Amino acid sequence: MRATSVAAYHEIVAKGLLPKARLRAYTDVYDNGPVTSRELEDRTGDPNGHRRLRDLADLGVIEEVGTRVCRITGMEVIAWSVNGNLPSGRVQTVTGPPRPRKAELEEVVGILRKVYRSQQVPSEGLAAVGKWLAYQAKRAKR
Repeated sequence: MRATSVAAYHEIVAKGLLPKARLRAYTDVYDNGPVTSRELEDRTGDPNGHRRLRDLADLGVIEEVGTRVCRITGMEVIAWSVNGNLPSGRVQTVTGPPRPRKAELEEVVGILRKVYRSQQVPSEGLAAVGKWLAYQAKRAKR
């Protein structure tokens, strides 16, 4: 391993330049590289190892170093290794939609219970559901 790769690794760890899941993947590549995505997933227990490798490559801290036979699948696949670079740019973290607050959910559940019991939609129910949907749409635009 090159001295620049060692120095970059220690700086990334010391300064916390990568989020926890990406750092765990980066450390595995550093310790065991070159690695395949399936080997990374097997060692770390992270089913998203292939995404972590792509994110780390997009940040510039690892790179493809050719192909080899994966020790897990037995297939010829891409191998990844660390390089001497520090992270550049930022990879967008994909998250799900915002979670509604407990009070909002309780209000909607109460309305749905009324609808179920009465077999009709009360006007306050429509207003509350509309209010909740508008709130969620507003949060989604942030």
